[in-house]
Amino acid sequence: MKCKRFVCGILLWISILASYAQKVDKAGLLSVYDKQFEFLDSLLKQQFADPCVPLQDFTTDFNSLSECYAAFEGAVNRKTRANILVIRNQTGLQWSNNYYNRIVPYRLYQLIDDDGDFSMVKVRFQTDLSWDLINCGLLWGKSKIAAHKLDAEMTLADAKINMQNSYIERLTTENVQRYQQALALLRSLRLQNLLLLEQTEAVLFENQQSGTDKLLEIMGEFFSIGQLQSVDSNSFQSLSGLAYQVIDTVALNTNLFLEAIRSKNYELVKLDLGFKRIGTQIKQTSFWNSVTLAPFIRFGVYGMIDNRRQGSIDMGVNFRMPLSFEQSKSRKALVADQQILIAKRDLSYHFFQEEVSRLVQELSQLNKKMVYEHQRIQEMRKLLLSRSEAFRNLYGEYSRPDRIREYNRYIACLETIVQLKYQRNVILIDLQRYLHDEKISSFINYIQSS
Repeated sequence: MKCKRFVCGILLWISILASYAQKVDKAGLLSVYDKQFEFLDSLLKQQFADPCVPLQDFTTDFNSLSECYAAFEGAVNRKTRANILVIRNQTGLQWSNNYYNRIVPYRLYQLIDDDGDFSMVKVRFQTDLSWDLINCGLLWGKSKIAAHKLDAEMTLADAKINMQNSYIERLTTENVQRYQQALALLRSLRLQNLLLLEQTEAVLFENQQSGTDKLLEIMGEFFSIGQLQSVDSNSFQSLSGLAYQVIDTVALNTNLFLEAIRSKNYELVKLDLGFKRIGTQIKQTSFWNSVTLAPFIRFGVYGMIDNRRQGSIDMGVNFRMPLSFEQSKSRKALVADQQILIAKRDLSYHFFQEEVSRLVQELSQLNKKMVYEHQRIQEMRKLLLSRSEAFRNLYGEYSRPDRIREYNRYIACLETIVQLKYQRNVILIDLQRYLHDEKISSFINYIQSS
């Protein structure tokens, strides 16, 4: 069913072209060719303003989210300072009070205790002031403060990673838009030339000078390009030229780039911070951190059963020590976590090295392809300019449709160059993923050649 519809559509299109060909005379068609050649020759003498520019010329702002990050960083720092103040204000001093009142009558105590061994205290009030020397902020506060600072740095590292992901997404979007814009400009010109070839074949077919094979071939190419034309070329500036006299290749300073990844990649930085954070936990799981040593002074007032009052001042030390001794096992588990982070960091960096090596190889291959396509474009451009000069001077006879096809082959080569530049930017954006707080352009050199 679909095949029948396609055949019917082709026949309908041929009949439309045939009816159009009846209205177009040969002289009028030659005039259209002359105008198109004049237009194409003028474009060959002007430089092609390629929208698919190098990555360093993109308009995407690397620091577009810097204000939001500054506000977030300020909030994180305020929270960290508040937590540090809490720790520094932990003096270890504790004030406690207790009140005791015996509600059982004195005579009843005599009945209960035959030996007469009972307390003479009826009412007791005590107030204590103790100082926990080990668990106060003076002794263990440094490790707790360091832990809060590391937590803040890890939070900011997560924010940096999110900013980097947003930057990569915006770079990718701009790269695709520029690529589509460049192709739209070139393909619109190819479609103009194909339309002229369709009209020519329709006239030849109407005059029984040609069959339908070439016409169907041109129609197929026309429809395939039209389907790929996802962007309206009218939404962009007009085509400025078709000359592509200068090409640039890319060289990456791999050693400096890898060194920057080692020190500035926030995924690796987070692993380093996690290692240090576990170090603070190890300090806090010390045996002495679970021991309580608290000197105290106690004031007491006692009401006796004979209504006399007595007072006392006591001094002493409270000492508590756990007998489970699980701290050593906890420290071993934390040390194992540190070793896991070290191995994970080494593995991540090794993966980054392999990816960078692979992408650099792809860049090298793209450089070779771009140089080859550029040389091909220059040779084709010289040929087209020489034929244009010969045509103007009437040096021999040329097939106008073949000449249009040559222009389309030249434009197709330009599309290949644009595609290679797009692929190169894709690779550079992939490299940018591994680098934070710095642009990839700081590590690459654009080498121009004509």
